[in-house]
Amino acid sequence: MKGVELVVLHKQKQLIKPLKNILENLKILDKRNKIFVDETRIVIPTVVNADAFQIEQYQQNSEIIIEILRVCDATDILWISSNLNHIKLNFKGFTVQNDQGLEHINHKYGDDKNLLIQALNKFLRLHKIEVMNDEHQKLIECLPKRFSFYPPLLLINNNNTFNNKKWIQIFTRQRISLLRVFYEYLLGELNKSIKERLSHIALNMPIIADVSTDKGHNKEPDTTEDSSKNVKRIPVNLIKIYGDFGVEANNETIGYSVHHINELDGQKKLFWCKSKQFNVTQVWNPNFNMFSRGNIKEKQRILDDYQKNCGIEGKDVIDLYCGIGYFSLFYLKKKCSRIFCWDLNSWSIKSFEKSLLANKYSSDEYQLIDDIHCKLDKSKRIYLVNENNLCSFEIFKNNNVELDLGHINLGLLPTSSHSWKLAIQLIQYFNHFSDRVILHIHENISTQEIETFGGGLEEKLRVIYNEVMEAFQTDQSGKRAVAYDVRFLGLFKVKTYAPGVWHVVCDVGLFRIT
Repeated sequence: MKGVELVVLHKQKQLIKPLKNILENLKILDKRNKIFVDETRIVIPTVVNADAFQIEQYQQNSEIIIEILRVCDATDILWISSNLNHIKLNFKGFTVQNDQGLEHINHKYGDDKNLLIQALNKFLRLHKIEVMNDEHQKLIECLPKRFSFYPPLLLINNNNTFNNKKWIQIFTRQRISLLRVFYEYLLGELNKSIKERLSHIALNMPIIADVSTDKGHNKEPDTTEDSSKNVKRIPVNLIKIYGDFGVEANNETIGYSVHHINELDGQKKLFWCKSKQFNVTQVWNPNFNMFSRGNIKEKQRILDDYQKNCGIEGKDVIDLYCGIGYFSLFYLKKKCSRIFCWDLNSWSIKSFEKSLLANKYSSDEYQLIDDIHCKLDKSKRIYLVNENNLCSFEIFKNNNVELDLGHINLGLLPTSSHSWKLAIQLIQYFNHFSDRVILHIHENISTQEIETFGGGLEEKLRVIYNEVMEAFQTDQSGKRAVAYDVRFLGLFKVKTYAPGVWHVVCDVGLFRIT
């Protein structure tokens, strides 16, 4: 039986490949039937069963909608089923507010319903600012296609918005800048349509891991002894254009301890924003922490797919680069037994703590650690360690930790390769009970590497595993090491990182040989 078809009313053939990739990644592309294109539309077959098709399910699936609208400015999107009439999904500007978070996508610049254009036009009339038609068009061209609500922050994904000469020229003709007045007016208009109040505006910029060639807007503070390496992933290029963002990131503040941050937080000197995905609240300080909503696919996989390979519930988990809890919070949601989390950035650890409290975890459930010689409180379930993850071995050894280990997450980009050996060491020395452990290895790879990367990764990890086995037998005075079989299980695309570069997660299993 023929499946449901996705119809995009648009004649641009360059849309075919990205739309096809989206449906393929969502595992609903019908590869047996051909894609149809004419002068007015693109018709893409899917494997969605037509008889069981529920339009409400796909209308509310923000992942599908958002992914399609990232590449397509089509006026209308249709789902066509053999047992239904044409069902029109008209997304000329909508707000998605569900378990996957809150995001507004302005679908088409020329759409009169566009919230930003409406706010701009109303403001120009209100303040009697006269602009020529070509000037008005230039203002509109600078508006972003989409923006995100992270209450109380409005984050705009276009660094040219409100930050270019044309905007400044038009809004300062009478030697009085009306830009701040416009920002306040814009937030007021947006607040009419959402539940949680917005009070700040910032322009998003990429997080630079190696800043030696960075030409960003702000001076990069030193984050290590090598000032060209932003190992703490401080978002120093974030452009803050409206609102008080509190304590700023500089060479002194990025080194504050969690205790010092707590003092500042108690004095209300810090700015925090939040996002809710799959009913999990994540809190962070945008001056010091990064947040990528594109990681939502991997979070979904934690909640859904991991169970097929190695269950989370009742198992211990290690997150060697936890950040604000991007993935750790979802392991907790899946009822892992204990979770051990490491991050160098004290602001990330503090954000993680605030996220735990926001999700109703008790302060009795977690332990904050900033000393490698600490004593682990075995009554706790969650351990937040503000140290280099290289100390994990020593902390486990000093505390005689015995793990029933299920997963190790290595979520560092562009590569986590320097932690692969550490992860295998933790399995060999401290996993006493589990017969299988899954490594989740995050990497940036080129499109050309996608088909072959897994095989090469498995071979590299086998070599590392053999080295760890040999060292273990030497360290343990001849005690026999537990034998594991190393197997590559699959590669999963998370998001595009740059042109021709994908952020992927590779699952590699270590299975105990009995």
